Amino acid sequence: MNRILLSLIIAPLFSLSATAQFSYGIKSGISLASMSNIEQSNVRTGYFAGGVAEYSFCNYFGLQTELLYSLQGVQFNGETTVGDMMGIKTEGALRINYINIPLLAKFRVMEGLWAESGPQFGFAVMAKSKLDLVDHESMGFHKMDRDTYKTHDTSLAFGFSVGCSEKVRLVARYQLGLTDVTSGSRNRVLQLGLDYRFR
Repeated sequence: MNRILLSLIIAPLFSLSATAQFSYGIKSGISLASMSNIEQSNVRTGYFAGGVAEYSFCNYFGLQTELLYSLQGVQFNGETTVGDMMGIKTEGALRINYINIPLLAKFRVMEGLWAESGPQFGFAVMAKSKLDLVDHESMGFHKMDRDTYKTHDTSLAFGFSVGCSEKVRLVARYQLGLTDVTSGSRNRVLQLGLDYRFR
């Protein structure tokens, strides 16, 4: 009886081990970034690029991690008062670039289609901002003081990947920021790109 129970426990483990495989590659694409709680905001179009590694335990479940450089931030419009002049239109932008490390669980929805979800940890490597008066000379970007933004960011990442071939995948992912990065605003990023596996 004990041998039968032991066999029932061990057999699935051997089955998982037999189908488990490791793969790695690179990925890149466009990022459409914005931030919450900023009125009259527009997306900042940028890019992301980096490496990816995945361990598949079986044909329907795996774990994936990445190391990505990502351009994020937001563009916005508004109005201000200068001296006796009221309602002067302004244009501004906030640019924060990150090294992002997502840790994702992947589930096969159907042949060639995978869903993914998990936490992402970001570390700001550059932060600049600007605020210009419309129809006036641009002031350009200036480096933000470290005490005006958080250098780390935690997000919830979720999305899908579609296999185009054995090595190429189309990827789409949304990042929902959980950290107040600056002035109560949180990151919101949509990424669309390609994933190429060397193995």
